[in-house]
Amino acid sequence: MHLISGFMFVLIGAVTLVIPEDIKSHLANILNNMSIGFIVFGIAIVCITIAFNKALADNKKNSLLRIAELAGFIGLACICLYFQWWMPFIYAIIGIITVATTYYLELDAHKPEYIIVSEKGIELKRLNKKLIEWSEVKNFLIRHGNVTINLKNNTLYQYNAYNFKNISNKEVIESFAQVQIDQNAHKYEPEW
Repeated sequence: MHLISGFMFVLIGAVTLVIPEDIKSHLANILNNMSIGFIVFGIAIVCITIAFNKALADNKKNSLLRIAELAGFIGLACICLYFQWWMPFIYAIIGIITVATTYYLELDAHKPEYIIVSEKGIELKRLNKKLIEWSEVKNFLIRHGNVTINLKNNTLYQYNAYNFKNISNKEVIESFAQVQIDQNAHKYEPEW
């Protein structure tokens, strides 16, 4: 995503730079300087992304670059709004939405997931909730630090159990799950 943001800045700057001088009117100097600034900013983002790719796996370093991208797009949006340049303004808003959404999802990816095992089924909580009914479950295991949910339609879910609290009673949870699987097995309707 960093590369896309960088190339977007380069593209916006380059398109603005090649606008004929007679269309730019009295703002030609401002537009040319702004264009060069955004081209340099975009190239800097691309170079940082390529040169420090492994370092960007660190959440703090990645956040700094995301904030710089957001600041660039917000700055571009403010300038475009002030001068009423609607097309670059729309591109800037798209950039803000895209970078903000990506940043949110990157932050959310590091939050723990939750699995709730109840009589209703297995509820997986993350960005959205998913309830897996017991009739769909073939096997439920907590082994070697992983929670494994094997479904009858050959779907397999695995989660790292070290992220979960209250996992000390895994035998009780597994036996409860097996009882629920056995009690609800007759409710399963194959897709084919």
